[in-house]
Amino acid sequence: MIKLIVFDLDNVIIDGEAIDEIGKLMDVQDQIIEITEKAMQGDVDFETAIKERVKLLKGASIEDIKKISDEMPLMKGAKETIAALKEKGYKVATISGSFDIVANSIKEKLGLITHSLTNCLKKMGF
Repeated sequence: MIKLIVFDLDNVIIDGEAIDEIGKLMDVQDQIIEITEKAMQGDVDFETAIKERVKLLKGASIEDIKKISDEMPLMKGAKETIAALKEKGYKVATISGSFDIVANSIKEKLGLITHSLTNCLKKMGF
């Protein structure tokens, strides 16, 4: 019997890519998108790509990132789907290549279980 349902965060639960939105803060969104595209094409491995993108975010405040996280729109139907799953007794979690700040904001907003797998900005030297 299924007891846990796990969703990706970016473009599944939230409507957009959090790192792109954070990139707008530092006016590096185009560079972030370019690195992401290289990773998706297999030209750059994920670990290298995430480190390169995080370096571009240096100087952004944690408070600004938290504000963006809190304002990220949910995908249409995400809130209702999660509520229906929880009503049926399922536990719902997220897993993402995004960041803990974003995942924690969404976790609080939707009442997800406390375990999310994400990248931690502090551990990445941010």
